[in-house]
This record gives sequence, structure tokens and C-alpha cells, in this order.
Amino acid sequence: MTPGSRSWALFTSCLVLWSCSATGPVTGTNEPLQASDEPQTTTSQAGAVPMSLASLDWSTVGLEFGVSQITEWRSRLVGLAVQDFDAPSSLIDEDDTGCVGFQAGRTGEVVWSTDGVEWETLPAQPYWYEGPLTPQDWGEIVRAGGIPSYAGPVELVPGDDRLLAVSFDELTETRAGAVVDAFDPRTERWDRLGSLGSVGFNRSAVAAASGPEATIIMAAGPDRDLTVWTVTEAGLDELTRPFAGLLVEPDEQWSAQVDGVELTATIEGFIAQFEVASLGPVMAYSVDGTQWTRVAHPGEGPVQLAASGTTVLGWNGDGTWISVDHGESWRAAQLEQATQLIDLGGTRVGFLAWTFEETWVSPAVWHSRDGVEWERVLELSDEHNWVNGLLMTEEAIVVSASVPSDGWVCPEIEHYEYEIHIGRFE
Repeated sequence: MTPGSRSWALFTSCLVLWSCSATGPVTGTNEPLQASDEPQTTTSQAGAVPMSLASLDWSTVGLEFGVSQITEWRSRLVGLAVQDFDAPSSLIDEDDTGCVGFQAGRTGEVVWSTDGVEWETLPAQPYWYEGPLTPQDWGEIVRAGGIPSYAGPVELVPGDDRLLAVSFDELTETRAGAVVDAFDPRTERWDRLGSLGSVGFNRSAVAAASGPEATIIMAAGPDRDLTVWTVTEAGLDELTRPFAGLLVEPDEQWSAQVDGVELTATIEGFIAQFEVASLGPVMAYSVDGTQWTRVAHPGEGPVQLAASGTTVLGWNGDGTWISVDHGESWRAAQLEQATQLIDLGGTRVGFLAWTFEETWVSPAVWHSRDGVEWERVLELSDEHNWVNGLLMTEEAIVVSASVPSDGWVCPEIEHYEYEIHIGRFE
């Protein structure tokens, strides 16, 4: 899951600074998002420069939208269609005619592909999808002091038989209500599994993952009380006292003081990180989410987690660490330009990461099979300014990137172009 860039603070900063498709991409038209009828495919182009990995054959596909949170589900690639625009400040402040733009963001339709080249929408859309917003609509809402509820970050979680979507049903300045929907391929429809209730006001309060024994969802409520649900055929089942025995002091449970949650699944269980207000980050391990054991934490501050097989990586601005024993111990791992790393992800066949140069252009994609040895496999040109999503399968590496159009003049709207870069293993 997709994908760093996980806090509400980062999401709101993207509204102000640049195209942040991974945490709340946008739409700039009233037209439904559709896969390109005739994707433009090339095998050699200036925009993508494959680096050093001879076993990858790269090609590029132009799409009408970007794709974020790319993941595998039932032999498909699934993700969220996103569109970006930079809107001039006149859409926010009627008295301001300057060209200080803002980035409005939202996550769009759920899309799928069998090859990464042609993308289509699922037959139906979940309850939270309400169609595109125009830049003018965004301006009216932001000018009134609000953020559209359907602009909330959404997390896709592939399960064995259903695709889950965890989203914010409504947002205020202090809290958000989280809901869970599931797509059933047999009926080709989305069903509302249930609500997690109010979970605070940022995305870091919610995390979900599908493991070998269960699919679980963790959330910290507005009172910072941590809760765990398992996803069943009947809906959501809230677990009773999953953290019993995890005490920081006699008779004091830290689970009532959680500010943020990070969760990843290995082939043997779940590793979770809880940002405890009075203690800092705490790491714990569970086979199925019902009972947790406290394990070691690799760094001083919270880390972003990713897993592949039994290997878990943790990263923050201070370094990268690796564990192969469910977090019982960690050792340092070397990833070049770790301080510039933006997103880290794991799949069943290895790890991917992407970084920026110091100028925040030319994103580069890194690949590792074991989390120890890393290789830069794709370096994009300075025309590219963001990677929306990326995934590695046994056959290929798929990278979704954004390219701003040239030469916008205020108060016009600058739209973005989108590319899918596919590196196939030979």
C-alpha cells in the first residue's frame, strides 16, 4: 500500500506545494476517467533512461490519467485513477489575481489492467466515488474554508476473494469518519462492510493489510484508543483486547495513547508500529491480529514499513534497517540517497523505492530482491516531477509518473500528462 506520504500533514502540504498524486490526486474535468483507447507505446524515448539492469526491457505508455496505489489482485493490476492540475490563486481568493497556484487533490476511480498498458475501470465504483470535481468547484470549497470529504486519502487492500477500500467518509478540521467497502468479482459490485467510526483527522490514524491468516484494519480513535478489526464474510469483526499484556508500566496500557499507526504484512504475520504519545514509536508483531507481542524498534523516530516474504524494511530520514525475524532484531541496510527517499514498498518478489534528486525533479526508481542489495533501474528526466505509484511483479516493474504541461499562463489551468513505464524482466 500503497505507498510514505502517509500523513495528513503531507496531504495538505501537497495542496499548497506540488503535484502529490500518491496522497490525494486531483481531477480537472467533468468527464469520467477512461482508459486511453489507443495507448501510445514506445520502446526508446528521452523521458525514461533505463539504468544498468540489463534484464529489464523498458517501454512507455501514455495515458489520460495517472495510476496510484498500484497493487496485484487476482492476476490483475489494480490502482486508483488520478488527474492533477495546478489552479491559480484566483480560484481561492477573489481579491488575489496573482499566479500563486495551489495543488488540489483527490483520488478517483478504481482501475485495473492485465498488462499495465491498457487500463479500464472496474464495472462499478465504491460508495465514496462521486465523480470528478472541476477546478472551479475546488476553488469554491477551499474558499469557503473546507476540504471535500471525498478528497480524503483512500487505501486499497487486495484480499483473497475481495478488493477492500478503506476511505474517509467525512472530514472536518479535527476528525474523520472511516468506512470500509469491498468489491466482489462474482457480483461485480461494491458493498459497504462497515464503519470504523471517528479515527482522528489524518490518514496515519488508519492502516490495513492482508496477511496469511487474515485481513486486518487498525485505527486510532479521536481519544487515541487503538482498535483492531478483522475482515470476515459478514463484515468487520472488532477484536477484544488484542493488546492485553503490552504494558509500559504496571497496570498502564499504552494502547490508549496512540497518535499514528503503520502496518505491513509478511508471509507469516503482521508487523505494526504505534506512535505512542508518551513513549515514541513502539513495534509489535502478530500472526493474525488477535494478540500482539512487542518487538524491537530500529530507529529513534517512526519509520515507514515495507515487507517482502519474511523480510521487513524500516526507513526514515535517519537511515534504512532490515529485519528477518519479525522485528526481534534489526540491522542497518544501505540504500543510496536514503534521505531523499519518498516512498518504499514491498511485494511478494522484492522491494521498490523511489527517490528525488535535490532539485525535486528526475525521480529515480530503485529495486532490491532482498532489501540489502539495491540497484537503480529507472531514472526519469527532469520533466517528470512525481511518481504516482509503482509495483514489481514476477514479470515486470510498473511505474506511473506525472509530467506537467509546459507554458501555463494565469489564470488558466495547467494540466498534467501521464506515463506508465514498464520494465519487463527478460
